[in-house]
Amino acid sequence: MTSAIIVAAGRGTRMGPNVDKLFLEVAGHPVVAHTWKRITPFADAAVREFYDRLFEIDPTTRRLFQATDMGEQRRKLLSALALVVDGIDHLEALLPSLEALGRRHARIGVTARHYDAVGDALLHHRPDPEQA
Repeated sequence: MTSAIIVAAGRGTRMGPNVDKLFLEVAGHPVVAHTWKRITPFADAAVREFYDRLFEIDPTTRRLFQATDMGEQRRKLLSALALVVDGIDHLEALLPSLEALGRRHARIGVTARHYDAVGDALLHHRPDPEQA
């Protein structure tokens, strides 16, 4: 049986302003950890789809990757996502790494608009149960 927990987008106002649905626990683990576990069997395909969708949503993002080996970039993204999911219970320990990543992104010209496109591209992915 294939299953995934997909957290709906939005602010979660019915649950109150201070509740982040990604961190709600199911069976002792945050929802995002369950979702990640279901995505990892076809993570490479998911990341390929993510970048395709990102470039479609905001074609200006493609220039950020002109000199980039996209195979290596996909591995870096998967590694970063795994780091965050694995450290979800200790986010304060991740802050230095995430802040450094933000500084690197700023140096290459990433703007708030790009992060909006990334969020849209991430939310676009729908796992294909046949690939899991």
